Amino acid sequence: MELILVNKKELQEMLGEIRPSNKQPESIKEEVKYLSPVEAREYMKSKGIHIAKSTLYKLTSNKKIPFTHFGKKKILFRADELDAWVESRLKRSSDANPVTIRVAEEARKKKL
Repeated sequence: MELILVNKKELQEMLGEIRPSNKQPESIKEEVKYLSPVEAREYMKSKGIHIAKSTLYKLTSNKKIPFTHFGKKKILFRADELDAWVESRLKRSSDANPVTIRVAEEARKKKL
């Protein structure tokens, strides 16, 4: 039998390598980002969705877009909630009913 001597620091390093870390990697940690109305418009614009300032405020007053109040008057938006809201409003052509598509095409032709 062989006796191995290690000091406290070496033992801690060895245990640190063996023990799973309780810390989450930086990429897993999600930071909730709150956006002002101006930042929310810029954020949505960066995603390809242009929305007027008045439209954004109208959507908040009708509670048709997710937002949070900070204090009595400050309105904030969460980026992840805006993403989900945009996704829920998008209609894919594969989801559309063929009859609906045909009616829409006929309506467009009549306008010309």
